[in-house]
Amino acid sequence: MANAKKDKPYVVIVGCGKVGEKILDRLYHEDFLIAVIDNNAERVNDLVNQYDILGIVGNGASEEALNDANIMNADLFVAVSKSDEFNLLCCSLVKAIKGIPTIARVRTPVYNDSLHLLKTALGIKLIINPELEAAKEAARILSLPIADDVTLIGGGKAEIVRFTLPDNCNHLNETISQIDNDIPGSFIIPVVNRPNDGIHIPRGDFVLKAGDHISLIAPKKVVRYFFKKMKIDNPKVKNCMIIGGGYCSFFLARELIRNKIAVKIIERDKKRCEQLTEVLPEAIIINGDGANEGLLIEEGLEDSQAFVPFTGIDEENIILALHAKANSNAKIITKLDRGSFHETIANLNAGTTLFPSNITTEAIVAYARAMKSASGSKIQALYHMYDDQVEVLEFLIDKSTNATDTPLKDLSFKKGTVVGFIRRGDTFIVPKGNDCIKQGDTVMVITRIPGFKDIDDILDK
Repeated sequence: MANAKKDKPYVVIVGCGKVGEKILDRLYHEDFLIAVIDNNAERVNDLVNQYDILGIVGNGASEEALNDANIMNADLFVAVSKSDEFNLLCCSLVKAIKGIPTIARVRTPVYNDSLHLLKTALGIKLIINPELEAAKEAARILSLPIADDVTLIGGGKAEIVRFTLPDNCNHLNETISQIDNDIPGSFIIPVVNRPNDGIHIPRGDFVLKAGDHISLIAPKKVVRYFFKKMKIDNPKVKNCMIIGGGYCSFFLARELIRNKIAVKIIERDKKRCEQLTEVLPEAIIINGDGANEGLLIEEGLEDSQAFVPFTGIDEENIILALHAKANSNAKIITKLDRGSFHETIANLNAGTTLFPSNITTEAIVAYARAMKSASGSKIQALYHMYDDQVEVLEFLIDKSTNATDTPLKDLSFKKGTVVGFIRRGDTFIVPKGNDCIKQGDTVMVITRIPGFKDIDDILDK
């Protein structure tokens, strides 16, 4: 790696924890050159032995370590150490050495109100708070409790909602085209995961069945209307029990209180309880062990409409989710910091799982991919679904390309690829055959082919 000719984008990453390794792994397999910097020699050596990368043992905020990492040849700098202040310092120093884009992970709530100022003052391209974003996603799911996942897209104008079709809803055993005709509104069903049959990118003649796990893309109001017309019950959540009082729990509680949902937080640490009581006066804060069965019953687990284990220990969160599943009818959302055993955890059917590390990784990979784009488009956002089997990308179309100004029906798309929506100004368009992609549009693409970096990649040339 150290002697490799730099004919590929070069990224320097400070911080070799779980998030740093995840970013490294994704970018490495997308053909980036990579250097990592960390004080932990054992961790750096493990990664160097596993990947063909440059590893530097040292302080990422020192000019010596940055020079050893060949920062003058870098195209992107990423700081994802455990310290917010250290990440900001590293980015500031790199900006002074060489004016390349920098990205920092910043998790502490105190910085939230000044993120824009920090970006401007320090020249940081992107600041990511994974706990805040995970909390917002959890709040969106609790606003639509039938869903397993709700992701804002299109600049907040629309949502991707993933849920399982119940066996008593309307329009079962009908084609997608029939449902489209029967339910007015702009929506698309771009992905169906059928038990024992795998992932489908369906066409209009695809028949939906009970038990199908579908992804629905639509404006927010259309999503609610869709559920109403399908006669899918979606009762409003009025109260929520959160286990653990960390950053993610604080952010979630704040979002729920804004939405008029009663919040109870159970936290072991007395000092943290005092802090939460001060910043969340509308919430009930209980100082106790959330893993104590008796305490959970005493505090009303059986009557809770939502149960959210957000402790810092994955194993405890999973056990708590299973306990809540067995002893309540609550909507369960579990935070997991490690990305291991996805399939095993999913098979437990213990509610929705959120991975804050995925939020950081996908935002950084989206930005890095956009750097590689040679066409007239750039990636605005990137999401993965169904254990990375499906990618969802949003492209901003800067100029005319081979995919623009031609009716979609006349374009040849790669297999397993579909255009999900076109956003033109404030207009949300679910595209039909005669629609065209135009300069200035934001376009969502859903694909089973990983690695798209610009809009022309969707075409089967």
